[in-house]
Amino acid sequence: MSAKKNDLRQMVVGAIEGDYAISAETVSRLRAASEKEISTLKMVFSISIGLFNLMVWDILPTKIPIELRWVVGAGSLFVALFFPILGIRRHQRRLYQLADSPRNPKRARADEAGRRYFDKVKQQGRYFIRLETEILEGEPLSD
Repeated sequence: MSAKKNDLRQMVVGAIEGDYAISAETVSRLRAASEKEISTLKMVFSISIGLFNLMVWDILPTKIPIELRWVVGAGSLFVALFFPILGIRRHQRRLYQLADSPRNPKRARADEAGRRYFDKVKQQGRYFIRLETEILEGEPLSD
């Protein structure tokens, strides 16, 4: 994961290099967006499985040709298994990165820009997020 360049990592590195701290409102807004996306993807999964069951068991009051039932059922099964699973994994990873770090980064392990960033976050009075801790200490992001 540390080799991947994602938008969160770029945002934190940009904040460290740009000499500004990410606000607590931004972190909570990103968390809320990921949680909302996870619930949306769970809903897509449920609807797709429901449509798949309708097509397989043929409990609709109108008769649908079997070929159409198989096509719609296979498509809904594909949508239920592909998009939500990958999307939920991605957003759970983002929530992990945005979670409050159980420990503060070690100031001595950070470079000069990292130390300035450390001070700015402390001035805001918020906790460090896991991604900030990993970047400031130069450790690979554990997943």
